[in-house]
Amino acid sequence: MRRPGEVFEVGDLVLVSACNITLPCNITQNFNHRYYGPYKVAKQINQVTYQLELLDNAQFYNTFHVSLLKLFKPITKYEREVSVLQDGENQFEPEAIL
Repeated sequence: MRRPGEVFEVGDLVLVSACNITLPCNITQNFNHRYYGPYKVAKQINQVTYQLELLDNAQFYNTFHVSLLKLFKPITKYEREVSVLQDGENQFEPEAIL
C-alpha cells in the first residue's frame, strides 16, 4: 500500500525537487540544489498533480506530481527566516560575463 501524498492548498508555498530539472552541461551535479523555490500553488489539477506559479524566465513546465513537491517552511532549523521573493522583486541580472 502506498502512503498518501501531501495535500497542498492554493496559495501555499512549495519547493520543487531538482531531480527532474536539467541544467546546462557545465554545472556539475554536486553543486546543484536539491530543491528550487519557493513557488506558489496556482491550482490543483487532480489528486496528485499541482500547477505552480513560476517566474516568466523559468525553462521548465509548471505542472508537478505531488511526490516532487515539499511544503516550504520559512523558519529553518537555525532559526533564521528565509526571504521570499514576491513578483520578481530583488531579481538580479548580470551586467557581463567575465
